Amino acid sequence: MLAVLPPTALFVALYFVVRWAVAAGLRDADRGGTRTALEILDARYAAGEIGPEDYERRRSHLETP
Repeated sequence: MLAVLPPTALFVALYFVVRWAVAAGLRDADRGGTRTALEILDARYAAGEIGPEDYERRRSHLETP
């Protein structure tokens, strides 16, 4: 009975580590992988990375079919 305990404990620990890693990967994918170009442009403008003229020019380019 005691010989089964260490491999079982190792399996359970490995299961939780893999589960945690997969969940962390999914959280990271949700954060940055689904933003549109317009959302990225809005964020850059809000952060002050680009000026109003550049923002308007790029936004009109994105909204043109």
